[in-house]
Amino acid sequence: MKNKIISLLKLLREFINIKLYDSQKKSQVFLDRWSLFMVIAGLFTYLQYHGFPENEFLNTFLVYSFDSLIALQVIKYIVGYVYTYRPKEYFSNSPIELIVVLVVLTHGLITLLGFNIVEWIGMEFNFQGDKIHLKQYFEQIYFLLFFFIEIGRVSSRIPTIKLSPPKLLLLSFLGLITMGAFLLMLPKMTTIDGSMPFFDAFFTSISASCVTGLVVVDTSTYFTIRGQFIIMLLIQLGGLNIISFATLFALMARRSVGIKHQSIIQDNFNIGSIHESKTLIKKVFQFSFLIEIIGAVIIFFSWGDNIEFVNLRNKVFNSVFHSVSAFNNGGFSTFSNGLFENSIKHQNILQITIAFLIILGGTGFTVLHEVFNLRELKEKWNKPWKKLSVNSKISLNTSVVLIIVGTVAYLLLEQNHTLDGLNFADQITSAFFQSVTTRTAGFNTVDIGAISVPMVIFMLMLMYIGASPASTGGGIKTNTFTVLFMSAYSTIRGKKTIDIDKKTISFDSVNKALLIFLFSIFVIFISVFILTITDGDKAILDLAFEEVSAFATVGLTRGITSDLSTGGRIVIMISMFVGRVGLLTLGYALSKRLISSDYKYPKAKIIIG
Repeated sequence: MKNKIISLLKLLREFINIKLYDSQKKSQVFLDRWSLFMVIAGLFTYLQYHGFPENEFLNTFLVYSFDSLIALQVIKYIVGYVYTYRPKEYFSNSPIELIVVLVVLTHGLITLLGFNIVEWIGMEFNFQGDKIHLKQYFEQIYFLLFFFIEIGRVSSRIPTIKLSPPKLLLLSFLGLITMGAFLLMLPKMTTIDGSMPFFDAFFTSISASCVTGLVVVDTSTYFTIRGQFIIMLLIQLGGLNIISFATLFALMARRSVGIKHQSIIQDNFNIGSIHESKTLIKKVFQFSFLIEIIGAVIIFFSWGDNIEFVNLRNKVFNSVFHSVSAFNNGGFSTFSNGLFENSIKHQNILQITIAFLIILGGTGFTVLHEVFNLRELKEKWNKPWKKLSVNSKISLNTSVVLIIVGTVAYLLLEQNHTLDGLNFADQITSAFFQSVTTRTAGFNTVDIGAISVPMVIFMLMLMYIGASPASTGGGIKTNTFTVLFMSAYSTIRGKKTIDIDKKTISFDSVNKALLIFLFSIFVIFISVFILTITDGDKAILDLAFEEVSAFATVGLTRGITSDLSTGGRIVIMISMFVGRVGLLTLGYALSKRLISSDYKYPKAKIIIG
């Protein structure tokens, strides 16, 4: 009997497949377009709910909107099952979606039978709010799961876009910045009446997306919790870059990640082998989220007794915000004076925690993968002779040297200024923290405007060098600086090759380093020159500090950001964007590369020096 039923089901399935064969391609096109529609409709609905003031009409509209979208999503899943040739694989490839569909159908069936599960849960958990709001909470949970699944499906279509990886990265940041600006302009995002001015919102969005931290309004008092959450989201997306998130959603949705998609990841993270891209992207998010969670927990217990929070939820949010901002080298804080608040600036454990989050975020994901990957650690344990790659050694050694040199310089130069009156432990902590944060993070536990001129000059150098490649930090990067230094050292010694750790550095790498150096100096010089025209009333040192801080996506300021003219702010915004996407990426995206350059002209002797 059982075998007969199975045979009948197979025959029925075959009959359905034959009948639907002609419309198979059209159905696939429809399902792909539906995924895009679901993402757009979902964004619109969430903007309505979280961005605009509540009223009875809007609440009713949103209830029906969520209901309709969830119902259509269930129908779409069923249609997809009907049209598939492999029913078992259809379920196994979308287990989360299957569970959500079954829960939604069960919920709907129970409601039709006369049992209101929402009211029952509200009574059981003593929910005091409106039943409509409780219903919306459930609908949003269902919808969010569907929404992320559909983002994964849409993300898997990225490789079909006929753009080079540099252009795609460039456009993804522009899209993120624009979207962030409009989100920050929603009425519920700020504490003011009406909307945030577009220019201020655009500046804030660029600063957050490019993980800089320069602000023209007080993040603490100007934005609501919703607005601060949007800033935190922009920092997270900008720090790990939106292409990485798109790839993650595609992998989570069990969608294939093709060669072109992997080449985009390879280009963005400077991976040597294209086959490592899928593994690395998973490790990037595992490392990032794990570090951020651990950092948030430590920060939560590090707040001093002098710091008062509205409630437990507010304390948790502030802990998560600062952990995300620190690891992504964002520099944003939910306190008016940043970490220079009287109740915070002497919390040494808090400062050290944030400093190490900054260091880990600025080390570079390829280095973190090599150093902390369990398989790599096990292999090094079994093969002690196996060393770290030259790239990782340069990143780690240069970072350590810069942190130590910066700490010592700050201790020596600031004894009679910002460190005056502090005990020895506080001096060491403050010097260490400023050395770390100056290179790319933008947090401050001292008054930057009160720092002596010699130390400001030294900080300009630290900001310019910045973090390591493939990290959340900015600057010309530690590896670029080291290659340039070793190139100069080899030239002085008369060597024809550049050797680091018994490995020869290719001239292609040297040329790229020189290109970054020349372009960066040119961008900074032109920007400072324009700033002296648009904001000539300000000190040249303050303008130079602001520009280098923006270009290196640091976020430190000597207090002039909000006072800059419109022209000055435009210069700073462009610098933040160029510094975040990278000069090489920008150059490759805007220029046409030669198909072939095998020919050579006769050699010419040029007098140098």
